[in-house]
Amino acid sequence: MNSTTSKLSSFLRALVLLVLVAVVVPWLLIWAANRRFGGPAPWSAMPPVGDWSASTIGDALTERLSESTIADIVIRSSLTVVWLVVIVLLVTVVAELVHMVRHAGIAMPRVRGLGPSQDLARIIAAGLLVVVPMLSSSTAIADDSPLRLPEGRAPATVEARPDNAWIDSAVPPTVAAAPAVGGNVEAAPAPGRSAPASDATGSYTVRPGDSVYGIAERLAGPDQASISALANSILDLNLGQRMVDGQMFSNAAYIDVGWVLQLPPGTPSPSSDTVTAAAHVVDEGETLWSIAEDELGDASRWPEIYEANEGRTFDDGRQLSDPDMIQPGWNLDLPTDRALTDDDAGAVSEQSEAPAVIVESDAPADAEFVDDVEQHDPPAPSQRDNAWVSTTAMQPVSADDAADGATDDAVERAADRPTDEARPDATVDRAASDGLPEPAVAAPPVAPSVRPDTGTDAEPDESAVELLTLERAAMLSAGVLTLLAVLRRRRMRQAPPNSCLPQPRPEVVRAERALRTIDAGDRFARVDIAIRAAAMPLVDQSARVLAVAVGPDGDVELWASTGCELDAPWEAGAEPHRWLLPASTPIELLAPEARRVGAPCPTLVQLGTCDDGRDLYVDLEALEAIEVGGPGAAADAIVAAVAATLAASVLAEVTTLVGVGVADDAFLGHRNHRPARSVQAAFSTAADAIGSTARADRSTFDLRARVTSGETWEPAVVLAGAAAGTVTPPDNRTGLAVVSASPIHGPSSRLAPETGSWVLRPLGVRLTPIGLSADDVAALAAVVDVAEPEPIIELDDDRTMAPQDFDESAPIGIDEPSSDEGAVPEAGEPAVAPLEHALVVRLLGPVSVESTDGREVEFERSKTKELIAWLATHRDRSTRSNARAALWELDVRDATFSNVVSEARRAMARCVEPPDGEEWLGRTMTDSLPLHPLVVSDVDLVEHALDAARLQPPAQAIETLRGALDWIRSVPFEGTSYLWPDAEGITSALVLRAITLTSALADHCLSLGDVDGVFEATSRGLQVLPAHEEMIAVRMRAYAKVGDRAGIRHEWESYERAITTDPWSDGEPSPKMLDLRRELL
Repeated sequence: MNSTTSKLSSFLRALVLLVLVAVVVPWLLIWAANRRFGGPAPWSAMPPVGDWSASTIGDALTERLSESTIADIVIRSSLTVVWLVVIVLLVTVVAELVHMVRHAGIAMPRVRGLGPSQDLARIIAAGLLVVVPMLSSSTAIADDSPLRLPEGRAPATVEARPDNAWIDSAVPPTVAAAPAVGGNVEAAPAPGRSAPASDATGSYTVRPGDSVYGIAERLAGPDQASISALANSILDLNLGQRMVDGQMFSNAAYIDVGWVLQLPPGTPSPSSDTVTAAAHVVDEGETLWSIAEDELGDASRWPEIYEANEGRTFDDGRQLSDPDMIQPGWNLDLPTDRALTDDDAGAVSEQSEAPAVIVESDAPADAEFVDDVEQHDPPAPSQRDNAWVSTTAMQPVSADDAADGATDDAVERAADRPTDEARPDATVDRAASDGLPEPAVAAPPVAPSVRPDTGTDAEPDESAVELLTLERAAMLSAGVLTLLAVLRRRRMRQAPPNSCLPQPRPEVVRAERALRTIDAGDRFARVDIAIRAAAMPLVDQSARVLAVAVGPDGDVELWASTGCELDAPWEAGAEPHRWLLPASTPIELLAPEARRVGAPCPTLVQLGTCDDGRDLYVDLEALEAIEVGGPGAAADAIVAAVAATLAASVLAEVTTLVGVGVADDAFLGHRNHRPARSVQAAFSTAADAIGSTARADRSTFDLRARVTSGETWEPAVVLAGAAAGTVTPPDNRTGLAVVSASPIHGPSSRLAPETGSWVLRPLGVRLTPIGLSADDVAALAAVVDVAEPEPIIELDDDRTMAPQDFDESAPIGIDEPSSDEGAVPEAGEPAVAPLEHALVVRLLGPVSVESTDGREVEFERSKTKELIAWLATHRDRSTRSNARAALWELDVRDATFSNVVSEARRAMARCVEPPDGEEWLGRTMTDSLPLHPLVVSDVDLVEHALDAARLQPPAQAIETLRGALDWIRSVPFEGTSYLWPDAEGITSALVLRAITLTSALADHCLSLGDVDGVFEATSRGLQVLPAHEEMIAVRMRAYAKVGDRAGIRHEWESYERAITTDPWSDGEPSPKMLDLRRELL
């Protein structure tokens, strides 16, 4: 729908709701009260309060209630409650209206307790305000709906580009004259995103989609305090002033197109992409091509006219969103900057002081190339740098070098010469010179960055190309941690008793800790559910999801492949294919629709962060191909980040990932990773993986959303590095996605640096991509490389015995006990001497500190409890510096740490007095921070019981181990978010110690025929680690011992369910478990 229709619809909806709340509902309440009580109020026909007496009240309370009285009470109460709701809602509407008018259209902060009434009030208030700017002839609403765009973002538009205009193998390359350069040349504007107009006197000219808050955000962002301060300053300067069209600026929520707003002193002036002063009225039969030829003298400059007018609303109410669709009567702005002529270009070589055009190759070219217009083969991009991409910080060569010793690629960019692999960095004018048909969309001309010649062959400065580091990769970090948990769980399920996972290396611990510090929140879950909820309506309209942006507050914006309609709670965005989900919409509201569909976007990845701070997710399969520009190292880093994100994504579990020129480590051991030696081999491998999906008559988005045939319709993604060479995808791209740091021959999207930031074309989204260096990739690969468990060996300071040192006279797990194995200790004799202690740190479950009689120590700070847990598990290195480094991500103040230590001493002493002259946390003159020996952990008690039971006959061992079983409650550190236990491998070690105890107890019980004891022990172990093979095997043997085949099948099925529900699981039981099943069944 167009802007006017959307605004009118919002106003009518708000008006209907307001009439319903303010008129219809009160009329119904009055009618009901009149009908029942003969008056308009709920208290009609009741005695006045002043006439009440104690006897009257007493009689009313003591007399028997009739049905009529009960009905009156219920009706009066209901009417009163509804009246209160109506009053609260109307007051909230007024408050929202006042807040939106005074705060640039921003909705009032959520008030606790109002709930849905505030949401409804926002809808009414926003809808009523929409009509205000519609009353003028050329208005621009600051924010069509404050609920949708609270930050006042100016909408980005989509550039329609059916093909890469810079690729045409059928056209022989030619050379045009080089443009004149006389200083730093700024990159030309990209289509679909025009910067706001401004002048040099501290003013700003309003364009469509602007708001005061949005203007402030662009000029002062991203700091919210600075944005709010600038927005208020703009309002102070301009509210009450008469604008250029004669209107008075009186409504802070709305500003009109063409208004010139004064900016506070010191405000950075917004840049202007194109100076527009002249105009042209469109005649019947004209095109942008013909207008550019007539008015500008160069038909190839038609994109400049399109950029200057894109998104404008003309007198007939329509907007220019397609360069092929202009209407007679439209008054188009024309750029006033003249076209560069051949004479201008020739001035470059005549001025020795002029800066030189950048070139990016070391290979020599023919010195007569420029004069003779010879044809050369395009050079292949190097691994070090993509020579076909111009950035804003690339090193130059002199003008003479460009003429005499530059490569073909350098000359083609200096002279705007298209080749088979020419990039959009060069102005493409072959259609004008060769008489070819007008392209539907021309690639944006980007002038190369230049600076004075240094006379050296310097390397390009890649530091100017900004990439986000691993710390901002929320989807990647969450995926890697999920993958790591699955791999560890898989290893631990197969681990035999009395084993442990190897201690991770320090660098791996640091890498995992860094991943755990990244706050992924629930943004990815919100994106996934939002896509699923919108999937079926999109499928019904032959559309699919291209990209999704989610803000820190949870607002979601969705780009569809074509214009579409979505029902509430979705709200229309700036264009028909863009839809918004307010942050106030709970996920639970979308869940019913989301549960009806499958996962339609398995190749969804977080590409980076938009300039406004939102995370940008794109569906690679929907975009089909993305060519990554920029320096070669940066492009490779982005491709590596995409590969790792896919490899760690649960959505891409069945996706085939084909890498060519990309490090294998970037795929994190993905089971469907297929390395290829060449681009051709990569596409062949991808075609084999896609199979018959490529011949489907419907989109894979449709097939997956409808869960057609129960298939997953697996896609394949080809990821190519900068050294892969030219990438030519097949014509049929169903089920295929390509992300390439090398040139793509054919239609593709493009991610490349433009004028200070990266831009994803054709969406026109400005962002900072995520990139992984080689060190980052190696660190991630090391994190997910989980080693197999190892038997615990005897150490000098370890009480745990090696398996070969077990007492042979007391074997564990035999079927028939010997005659003396059933002996029990004499009455009153303890099975094992208890480990002396006064306080127990509970780690096998929720973390707590308890006395021997079960009283829990109360701590005021959560860090205090974490400190005690850390000290209990690090007695060999319990120092202040180590504790501070483990518990705090940043360096903590000395006073803060001292307060935590002091509270730990006081809290434990309040619960149990320490021995005379001692403290539970020792005071030392060194860095040491020792925990008192009488403070032990539940793991220490489990280890003590295991040590004693190894030398005892089964009956006595059962009593010893059963006493320690109560220390095992659930997963270690349950309910905490500590960074150090998982990263250091402590959680895994504690899980395996708990499994060792429960397994040993179950084996002893089975050897004595105590089936109930087997189930008691294994049930506790399975709470710690579900589907542990040793636990399941013991339970199956217990059922076999009593002849219960149904029980055996039940245990086997529970084991199969557990291993198949894990992500990245092939559902294959281990050979050991298969052998046991064949033996017992």
